[in-house]
Amino acid sequence: MNKVEAPWTGAQVDALNRYQRLAGTHEFTCGNDHGGDKMLVATRKGWICPHCDYVQSWAWDAMLSLGGHT
Repeated sequence: MNKVEAPWTGAQVDALNRYQRLAGTHEFTCGNDHGGDKMLVATRKGWICPHCDYVQSWAWDAMLSLGGHT
């Protein structure tokens, strides 16, 4: 697998967020211990944690195809 760096297109953001919700896949999560849901949310600027300031700037390219982006 290869890494895909942000910024991402709108279609890529949609595919990455769909991937995050797929059953049976290991989603990207925040490493900070703030309790609650740690699942990251894809944005054009990269992954963000909705509970803290954690940001990740890359995703695996396979996540795009599994999330429905070709």
